[in-house]
Amino acid sequence: MAEQERQAFIPACECIHALRVVPGRVPEAAVILNTLESLQTEVGGYIEALGLDCGVCLICNEEGKLLGLPANRQVGGETIAGTFLIVGEADGEFCSLSDADAAHYAAEFAQPLPAHSGPNEPASWIFHVF
Repeated sequence: MAEQERQAFIPACECIHALRVVPGRVPEAAVILNTLESLQTEVGGYIEALGLDCGVCLICNEEGKLLGLPANRQVGGETIAGTFLIVGEADGEFCSLSDADAAHYAAEFAQPLPAHSGPNEPASWIFHVF
């Protein structure tokens, strides 16, 4: 009897629908694992979650500016550096983004910031201490 191939099965509840926003590109729909490791891989480091609206979070690299990641988008007067995700939030947990919220944020973040350096070069971040 031939040995059957094993396939990894990931339940649908462990995957979430999100919006991935990469510097210099238009937002794209993404299906990602809802694990810390997967979220960290998506943003390239430690994650930071920022509430945008009721039931919607932005997940970005906590050290994006310190690492010199490229400037991505302006959010509430603050520049987000590096790739970030827009996900849903319910009861303190990340979940899938609704279709309506995905469409809203895809339109809101459709326009990338102008690049002041090459596409693969880090941004120059200057910090002032007052």
